[in-house]
Parts: sequence; C-alpha cells; structure tokens
Amino acid sequence: MNTCVVAKKPLAARRAVDAMRAAGLVPDVVILTSLMSCYAAVGDVSRTRGVLEEMQGAGLKPNAKSFTVLIQLMGDQGEQGEGLQGS
Repeated sequence: MNTCVVAKKPLAARRAVDAMRAAGLVPDVVILTSLMSCYAAVGDVSRTRGVLEEMQGAGLKPNAKSFTVLIQLMGDQGEQGEGLQGS
C-alpha cells in the first residue's frame, strides 16, 4: 500500500483494498488511511473524504492521521470553509 502512496497510484491502492475484501479480509484504519493518502497525493478531495466516510460506515474509528490527511488536503486545495461536516 505504501508503494501506491509514494507512486501516486490511487487506483492500484483501491484495487488492493477491494482484493482484500474479495479474499474475506477486512481493511483496518491503517490500510484505509493509506488509501486516503493515495487519493490525497493526487489532490482528490472527494475520494479522500469518501474513504473517511467508508471507514466510519464500516464502524471503524478514524485516527488522527486519517483526519490529518483530509485536513491538509483541503487546506492545500483552499477548501477550509467546507470543514469536516458529517464526519
């Protein structure tokens, strides 16, 4: 997963998460936060936020890094006003 982050390959990271699920494995907060980092690396606020919502929908509690990834991306994109409403 870290290779996907460094290479800025969010689609590869998403496929890896989907393959985990298909194999009966449940991605944890660390894996999903890495997926968030992949989307953030390419500036995709919507998908980054979507993974956070996916995490919460699965009953997982995002950690500080999860929120930091999204907050930093939103700041970089000039979206401070949107906040983390609903998160």
